[in-house]
This record gives sequence, C-alpha cells and structure tokens, in this order.
Amino acid sequence: MVKVALLGASGGVGQVGFPPRPLSLLLKMSPMIDVLALYGRRMIDGIMTDLSHIPMGPRVVGYTPLNDGLEHALTDCDIVLVCVGLSLVPNFVSRNDLLTANAPIVGELIEACARYCPAACICMISNPMNSLVPLAAAILKAHKVFDPRKLLGVMTLDTNRAEVFLAETCGYRDPTPVLIPIVGGHSAETMAPLFSQTVPLMAISEEQIDELIMRVQHGGREVFFAKGKEGTATLSTAWAAARLVAKVCRAMKGASDQMESVYVSLGRIKGGIEIATRVGVAFFSVPVVFGPEGVKEVLNPFKKINASERELVASCAESLQVDIQAGIDIFRKDFRDRETPDVSG
Repeated sequence: MVKVALLGASGGVGQVGFPPRPLSLLLKMSPMIDVLALYGRRMIDGIMTDLSHIPMGPRVVGYTPLNDGLEHALTDCDIVLVCVGLSLVPNFVSRNDLLTANAPIVGELIEACARYCPAACICMISNPMNSLVPLAAAILKAHKVFDPRKLLGVMTLDTNRAEVFLAETCGYRDPTPVLIPIVGGHSAETMAPLFSQTVPLMAISEEQIDELIMRVQHGGREVFFAKGKEGTATLSTAWAAARLVAKVCRAMKGASDQMESVYVSLGRIKGGIEIATRVGVAFFSVPVVFGPEGVKEVLNPFKKINASERELVASCAESLQVDIQAGIDIFRKDFRDRETPDVSG
C-alpha cells in the first residue's frame, strides 16, 4: 500500500498561492496511490469531500493541526510532499525574505516527518528550494534519520519547461520523448539546462541554446507577467510534482527505468561523490535513477558538455553555495537546541 501526504493542501488553486489543490486532484487520479492524506490549516474537509466524489484513485483523508492531525497525516507515509509557505513572486519577493518566512514552517514539518515517518521519501516543492533542502537535511541528521536517497528537491517544473521550449524550437508537437538534464539549483542564477545532452540529441544552434537556457531560467517570470502580475506558476508546478510522484511510485513498485533531475545531497548516493568533487558543492540537481528506496544512483551529465556549459555550471555552483550556506545558517540559528550535525552532504 502506498500512502502519500500533501502538506499544505489548502493552498491556492488559481491566480495566487501554491498549487496543492490542483496537485491534490492530480494525485487523486493516480492508480499507484492507495491513500492520499491532505494536511492544511483551512478548508481541508471541503477539499477532502470534493475529491471523495471522484470515482477513481486513492482513498482521501484530511487533517488540520487540531487533534494531532499532523501526526495522523504522516504516520505510515511512503511519500511526503512539502508544499507550504509563500510563493516566490518575481521582482517583488527576494529569496532571502522568502527563506526567512518559509524556513520556520518547513522546519516544523520536517521535524514531524522525522518523528512520524522517518523512512518516507520527502519531496520539497516549497521555495527557496536551494536553501530549504539543506535545512531539511540538517534537521533530519539532527534526528538521526537522514537518508539522502529520500530527500528530493523537485526540479521537474524546470525539466518540463526545457522539454516544452525545446519542442517548440524544433517544431515537435509532443515534447515527452526528449530527456534534458537540469543541473545546479532551482533559481535563474543556479540552474543549468544542458541542451547539449538531450536524448535524443537535437540539432539546434548555439544561439538557440542560449535563448532556451535564458527562457528556462526565467520561466517563472514568464508565467507571472502573463498572469498580469497576479499569480505564479501553480498549475504547471502541480503537474510537475505529480509527474515526479508517479516516477517515485513506479520505482517503489519495481520499475527500473524511472529517471528525473532532482536536487539532492550528493555525498552518500551512488555516483554522487564524483559530481560533488567536480562542482564543489554538497547539494546539486542532477539526473538520477530511482529505485525502491528513493534515488538509486546519480547519472553523470558532465562527460560530454561543451565549454560554455562548463562555464555556466561553474557559475551556478558558486551561486548555489551561498544558498546552501543560508539554509545551514538558518538551522544553526533557529534550531540551536539540537546538536549541529555534519552538513557536508
């Protein structure tokens, strides 16, 4: 039986807020999930009842902070989606402000995961992901339950955009057969889509590659301004998260061909040390293969990259180190009552 918890399930559905409501609908449609646990501070009964009228998919249960709701939502979970806090609004909210606002909320939920579902695969959607994943790793290490194979920063939205934009450039109607490694982090300054490594390889010019990289890096801004500055990328984020959950579920059930780019702690994952040594940071988005216990191995995307991509990756890693340190600093500042763990990866 597969149980999935969606933390922050009462978030926004349309123009504002995070994407849990459309995400809860997509998860309800999954034949691979047996129980879907919704957790949030408001409207949970209504969302749960609404979803329960759909004649397919998992049984839906809902909880609020009352009556130990978080414990009930997380107990026996296999996958936890952390989708809480403020959204990043381009040009209006800085990532530092976002970290200050969201770190206490995310930290509390990760502590609960450590207590009630220490073996669950935790998928981080909340931003700033570059800092919140290292924060989560530090908290889990303090509780002595950290498994780097099971803490994933969801980079799938960036992957989706790269696939769609490349298909548009090349004139393909269906982007799904194209695989594009997304390395680095989840921000314009730290993200490096490696279009030279597409599978199958696409014949595109360097000028087109530069344009595609810029568009993927600033995809959130494109949606924000298309919505008249009144909303962020909620629907595409929800679809991306559901895509990742489906791949993790298939791998849990024995599929051996499930791959995706995710932001992970590299140090103790097969193939991770080689990547960490090359880029000089402990957390990095890389293409991985999933197994029954989360990430099975890291795939090295750097063997055939070109000179401009090497320069881009180096710049991304340098910026990413600042974000990683910010998450570690939050742990040391706001979780000082716990022993500071080794956060090197």
